[in-house]
Amino acid sequence: LKLASVVHRCGRRAWGQGWASLDSLFQGLTACCAMTSLKRRGPTPDMRAHALHALRRGTLPEPLLREYVLSGLFDLSVPAPVGANIQQAAAAAFECRGEHMAMQRDQVRTSAFVRALRPELVRGRTVMDLGCGPDVLLGAAAARAGARMVYAVEGAVGAARAAREAVSRMEETGEVPCGVIRIVPRLSAAAAADVPAGCVQVLAHELLGFIASSEGVLPAVRDIKPCLSRECISVPTRAQTVVAPGRAPPLELFRSPEAARWRQRVGPSQKYLLLSLGHTLPRELLSAEPEPWEDLHFDLVTVPLHTEPRDVIFHMPGDSYVEGCYIWLRFQVEPGAAWVDCATEATSWPVLFLPFPCRGALGRGDALRLRCEVSHEDPLAPRYRFRCRRFALDRGLTIQELYPWIGGDCCPRCLRLARSLGEARRRWARCRGCGR
Repeated sequence: LKLASVVHRCGRRAWGQGWASLDSLFQGLTACCAMTSLKRRGPTPDMRAHALHALRRGTLPEPLLREYVLSGLFDLSVPAPVGANIQQAAAAAFECRGEHMAMQRDQVRTSAFVRALRPELVRGRTVMDLGCGPDVLLGAAAARAGARMVYAVEGAVGAARAAREAVSRMEETGEVPCGVIRIVPRLSAAAAADVPAGCVQVLAHELLGFIASSEGVLPAVRDIKPCLSRECISVPTRAQTVVAPGRAPPLELFRSPEAARWRQRVGPSQKYLLLSLGHTLPRELLSAEPEPWEDLHFDLVTVPLHTEPRDVIFHMPGDSYVEGCYIWLRFQVEPGAAWVDCATEATSWPVLFLPFPCRGALGRGDALRLRCEVSHEDPLAPRYRFRCRRFALDRGLTIQELYPWIGGDCCPRCLRLARSLGEARRRWARCRGCGR
């Protein structure tokens, strides 16, 4: 009876996580038995390693990432399911209140955008806040700076409702003039139905991901292009994704009080690490100067959706040991402004570390070639691929892997499995088993 009960529970969990193979069922059974033992005797390093290895058997080709998995400092993740409407799913994901609160606490991030929406730019003009979120942060800044009309576009139903309430509160307290901000509860593809053609003179948006194009900024801007005037100014005006080879980040970095643990995760199938340290990325981890490989110009005349593969070549300034490459975002809010670099400044945008299957030393003057590719064949689901022949790297990343569901594997502290994908989604910041 006990064995039947365990198999039944394991089968339900396997079904809830989308496990399709019998091999995965037996892996889950091994993990369930390990968790039952943990409840009785408490965790031990050997049991934790054994259960995690059973869960991830066949998907841990790199000992480097296994060390991070077993540290208990990183959340584990599985790819998000591919839905019928990816844009709706993305809007629902960014409806999370905690996500927007983290953005507002990011002084580097918010102050750069708010300073750009100064009275000299927006006074007497029509502004669009594309993807305004529940707090209408950029739209409110434009209204306070003297904008004649602000169209705040938000596709998530809950966030649009919260945005209306936020605008009402600000109007009651006199923070913004009454009637200036208008909420448009539509996705970008349908926003043109509520916004007059060619009326928007300033476009403000914060749809940049840690890979610049990963949050759908290109198709979103393309969708609302009929609403923009010919002289429309974009804030930000330019964004780049930069890459640099280097050594793997030591675990000590993630034990510091500043490290924002909810942003630290091991990507699906242990393809990458997502790092948010609460401080700048140590320069000594980089083996060469960073180079841009994705360069987005928001001139609003042409919005390219296809990017040719680019070979980024690094020349080693000295002897170094290369274990992977770092990828992060930097952007300009207006022409000629200083770059906001998410590796040299502590922002809420994380840095991605992509480990190499093979690692080795490079000498002074050696060249390292990294091919970076991005496909916008499906504008709402870009695909990325990174290749490096010298270190046997050939790795693709999909939007479902870059923005996965957290907690889908197990908690690295108590080894508790999520009973369903719905439960996995709710465990962004806290495990119900161990409370961490």
